[in-house]
Amino acid sequence: DWTVAAEFFNNLRAADGQEDTGYSVGTAVATPVGKFYLDYITMGQDANFSAWAQDDFLLNSNAVNTVVGWKKPLTKRINLHVWLMASEADDPSLGGPDDMVYRFRTDLDVTLF
Repeated sequence: DWTVAAEFFNNLRAADGQEDTGYSVGTAVATPVGKFYLDYITMGQDANFSAWAQDDFLLNSNAVNTVVGWKKPLTKRINLHVWLMASEADDPSLGGPDDMVYRFRTDLDVTLF
């Protein structure tokens, strides 16, 4: 199984001339050893309300994020998720780090009910 997805964001209430758009493009492939995925996300400074944005991301706005990961069900109720993210400021003059920043995570998800 192979999936491709894309999203476009536009904050119509942003101030004129602000970075009010963003987009996301991703792909995933299911294999016998788990699901592998890759996402590329770019988000302008005012494209979203960052207080409500996904908390896994290092930079929620004014950012370019690349995520690569692997998910594997270990049992019916336990899943392993390993992923790496690289993020950088889209426009460093608006704030954010000057260099690329990274996050590596391993999550063990357990469903109780």
